[in-house]
Parts: sequence; structure tokens; C-alpha cells
Amino acid sequence: MSAPIGNPNPYQPGQAVGQPGAASPQLLSDANTAFNMAIGGIVLGVCCFCALGALILGILSMNKANGVLAMAPMGTEANSKASTAKMLAIVALVIAGLQFFFNIIAALSGALGGR
Repeated sequence: MSAPIGNPNPYQPGQAVGQPGAASPQLLSDANTAFNMAIGGIVLGVCCFCALGALILGILSMNKANGVLAMAPMGTEANSKASTAKMLAIVALVIAGLQFFFNIIAALSGALGGR
């Protein structure tokens, strides 16, 4: 019996070129930047009550993390750091959205004479 021709599992992702499990230092740097911006967005949203800052940092972090995820091979440190940054950016965006919502409610209740 001969070996199958081609990839036996066509749905399996390919290996990275070069060392297995290695990504470029630039991708890892971008993933760390996205991670730090996402953490900063959460801190701004929770501690400083700055919804606009959390929104801006969440959007920037999400865009940078998506760029890294498009380029980094699966299983690399850059890919896992970028996926964590993307999740944290979503948390920062949710916090910013909740703050905007509650600020609007507070402004409307104050304008309508609520106590």
C-alpha cells in the first residue's frame, strides 16, 4: 500500500515557514502593543470612568490584534497574545458602551428633574 498523495487532512493548517512555532519579532511586538492598549482601555473604563478613552483604545487594540491574527501562524506566541488582546479589547468596548449608556441615563434623569 502506498502513501497518500498530498496532505491527508486538507483542513489542517499549514506550518510556519522557518522554525516551527516561530513568528516574526514584529508580529510579537504588535501583539504586545495590542494587549497593552486593551489593558489600558479597561483601566480607563473602570478606574477613570473615561468612556471615550476606553472606546478609542478598545478600537485601536481590536484593529491591531486583527492585523496580527491575519499574519501570525496558529500556535505562535504572537497569535495567542493577539487573540487575548482581541478578547480584552471587546471587554473594553463593552465597558465603554455601558458607561456611555449610563451617562446618557444620568444626564436625562438630571434634565428631567429626577433626584
